[in-house]
Amino acid sequence: MGVAARTVVSPDGRTWQVTKVRERLSLAERRREPFFWSSILFTIVIVGGVVLLVLADPFSPWILVGAVIPLTVIWILERGTYMFRPCIQAHTTGPPPERVVWKTGHPLDTRRLMRRAIKAIETGRPVSNQPGLNLAQWDSGKKSS
Repeated sequence: MGVAARTVVSPDGRTWQVTKVRERLSLAERRREPFFWSSILFTIVIVGGVVLLVLADPFSPWILVGAVIPLTVIWILERGTYMFRPCIQAHTTGPPPERVVWKTGHPLDTRRLMRRAIKAIETGRPVSNQPGLNLAQWDSGKKSS
């Protein structure tokens, strides 16, 4: 069940549209993420370790079942939840126009996180980190000279 878009009014009288969006990053954009290369390296180490275990020790299937497979499953779940975390986006036409994007801390309980974003706007602090929300982007309508 999704979270509907909400309309919120900030203390300065601007009307904001707050929505939940899912990121669809290309490979080039993913490469710029902080942990992309370390996760690739970790994957190579896991696969290489499994191959070495299988080649070196006849009892390695038991090691695989007891240690490597559970760690790999945990790692895949963590990466999957990281990739599927939604963003909460708020924008106003102003004046001045402004757009704020928060990255959620986890993919679940989006309604509670949406309420926190709405409360930040209603209290006049849209450009702030909230518990469970990290400020990912802020576009101000002000032109620099």
